[in-house]
Amino acid sequence: MDHSLFTREDLKGRLYEEYAGFLRERGLRDEADWDRTALFFGKDGDIAACGSLKGDLIKQVAVDSSLEGSGLASAVVSVLSEDAAGRGVTKLFLWTKEDSRRLFESLGYYTLVSTGEIVMMENRKRGLENYLKNCPLHEGEVGAIVCNCNPFTLGHYGLMKTAAAQVDHLLIFVLSSDSFLFSSEERYEMVKAGTVDIPNVEVIRGGDYMISPSLFPAYFIKDETKIPEVRCELDLALFAEKIAPTLRISRRFVGSEPFDLVTAEYNRRLKELLPSRGIEVVEIERIDGINATSIRRAISEGRLEEYRSWMPESSYEFCKRKVR
Repeated sequence: MDHSLFTREDLKGRLYEEYAGFLRERGLRDEADWDRTALFFGKDGDIAACGSLKGDLIKQVAVDSSLEGSGLASAVVSVLSEDAAGRGVTKLFLWTKEDSRRLFESLGYYTLVSTGEIVMMENRKRGLENYLKNCPLHEGEVGAIVCNCNPFTLGHYGLMKTAAAQVDHLLIFVLSSDSFLFSSEERYEMVKAGTVDIPNVEVIRGGDYMISPSLFPAYFIKDETKIPEVRCELDLALFAEKIAPTLRISRRFVGSEPFDLVTAEYNRRLKELLPSRGIEVVEIERIDGINATSIRRAISEGRLEEYRSWMPESSYEFCKRKVR
């Protein structure tokens, strides 16, 4: 069966409308954030199957109902996997509905976690296990913070120092997805440099398994008002069922969030879901006024010096490099 790979710039006009309609007919939607989309065409020239690739994430796989069981889904995943491998990406993930789990298991994917509605899968049997083996394992009370720190401020430092005083060991997971302005590695280095004086802190790269819920795909969730809730539940299920028990984490610390409604809602869900799984959630009051958003804006406007007092000197040196 003929097929082609398209970039977002290539897939447009009438063909894009056909593709978007093909997804809609199958209860899916195009999130338009992918790098490549594979389209397979039947003898009549109509779309028979599709799938997209965003970094290391396979998404939006769909097959014409009359061709289910014909191996087209496998062909789509194979084409996308080969394209990813050609760009050096061999670890692949996908999120899908529970009723599609068996299909992707037959294609070599393994379940990481399921909420009963949504499943997170990857193409490595022991990927998470190997990640956790490289994380520190401690006796005593272990706490955790999951953060972006874009950039790392004295507000973050205050949260971490207060949290560290309440546990024997504090693990700080820095999300590895590249954020606006600072790369994941830059943010990791900022947090590491900024917490060097807190003796019981260990800073860890978030890797593939500490993922911001905002990055979870949601193309298969019909009720769009439920997307934040579903994403949050999947993220917390992975943390509570796999990560926290293995690393003996009994407390998760968060900073209060009076401004960002998405983060505030996420904190609320944390407090609802984690205690029933044996993880205490501790919310620490943030330092009034300090926020990373204002610093990023000041960098873009060339006003960084005005906010120097909001961050450690190590973060200020990182930020200076971004001023044009």
